[in-house]
Amino acid sequence: MAEITITETDQRRSTARILDVREDFEVAEGMIPGALHIPMGQLQARLGELDPAVPVIAVCRSGNRSAAVADALNGVGYKADTMAGGMPGPAQDFPPPKPRPALWRQQQTQGNHPTSPERTRQTMATADITQQSFAQTLEDNDIVFVDFWAAWCGPCRMFAPTYGAAAERHPDITFAKVDTEAEQALAAAANITSIPTLMAFKDKTLVFSQPGALNTTGLEEVIQAVKNLDMDKLRAEAAQQHA
Repeated sequence: MAEITITETDQRRSTARILDVREDFEVAEGMIPGALHIPMGQLQARLGELDPAVPVIAVCRSGNRSAAVADALNGVGYKADTMAGGMPGPAQDFPPPKPRPALWRQQQTQGNHPTSPERTRQTMATADITQQSFAQTLEDNDIVFVDFWAAWCGPCRMFAPTYGAAAERHPDITFAKVDTEAEQALAAAANITSIPTLMAFKDKTLVFSQPGALNTTGLEEVIQAVKNLDMDKLRAEAAQQHA
């Protein structure tokens, strides 16, 4: 995956598909003419809208989401790059495709600054955990989702944008990731036999475990179910079964 400039993006518009992965409310203010809009969390379900024979240039507001999407697409056989630095939102910042050289005027906005809160929030949406930090992560957080993955796993890479988008929608939940190649002992202790595998813990108790890449709707259903789970009732039922 390469990070390309706004000018390079403009020059490649006739040979590449521009993929805007921002949310609906963001693109409502303006989008590159001719771009395909697929919000990051919907990528897995709508992958068929992309032609594997056509290179992709992913764009978002700050460059973080588009980089994750480009990485995921490259992992399943597409040729994808990301536009560095992101793009401004207002429609008036987007001149017509011609005349060149620029798609739009590059804005010095807070959202595009590499150390802005928006960029930091997206980068920190998910957290990598290890065997050493696993137990403490469960101890410190009420609800923890854990994605067991590997870099060579195509379905894992496709699930990553969906998982990252869910983390942004639910800042009250900890979304963790375990690299099964780097953390083989932890993966073995968790009985991971297929990846990706998603686990959910509430009050330090495992309440969900399932292999396979969920789509946005499926993941959201699991999240809501875990949030609504009555742990006191669950523990009481477990105690009765073992009585």
